[in-house]
Amino acid sequence: MTAKSSRFRTLFRSKNRKLRKYGRSSRRLLVEGLEDRRLLATYNPANVTDLIADINTANSTPADDVIDLGGGKFTLTSVDNSAAGNNGLPVIANAASAGTLAIHSGTIERDTVTGTPQFRIPHIKGGANLSVNSATISGGIANIAGPGTGFGGGFLNEGTLILTDSTISGNSHGAGGTGGGIYNSGTLFVTNTTLSGNVLSGIINAGTATVNNSILTSHNFDFLVHPD
Repeated sequence: MTAKSSRFRTLFRSKNRKLRKYGRSSRRLLVEGLEDRRLLATYNPANVTDLIADINTANSTPADDVIDLGGGKFTLTSVDNSAAGNNGLPVIANAASAGTLAIHSGTIERDTVTGTPQFRIPHIKGGANLSVNSATISGGIANIAGPGTGFGGGFLNEGTLILTDSTISGNSHGAGGTGGGIYNSGTLFVTNTTLSGNVLSGIINAGTATVNNSILTSHNFDFLVHPD
């Protein structure tokens, strides 16, 4: 082998190694992270017992949940719990562990029969996220049972409450309470919704509230900012 041919083969091998190196690099796979997606669970309660069970299940799982009332009327007759006063439904849990909850297409009311105990409809806990769409919430009474009670006959919201295309009516509070329709100390969005005939007020706001294209009527105070 001549010195010239040996030098040619050395150069060729060197170039080959570079080509193989670049070839491997060009075939390297890129891995992209997936979006953070939660599963969505849908419930179709047939009665109050089912509705309460469905909310409890939604509270116990990290999935976002939807409760479709199917156009039905759900009449509450008893107290479910006494967090910040009596509640007819389970307290809506923190979205970080329970996901968001949407309830739509029906009526949830407190029974007006004599002897029915006083209770608001739902209590939305700090960090919780509840959407109510195309629904009616009525007849709730925020009872007075010591300090920190008597707020919000329809809703006591300490988290995020989103009301759309709904009606909040005929809710009230006991003597010394406040916020017949809604007492909000969290974040509240009200859109295309009617609040009427709640005693004494439609919305008492101690947090952040946005009201768009909605009707507030037949209250002593339709919307009142609660002092700090």
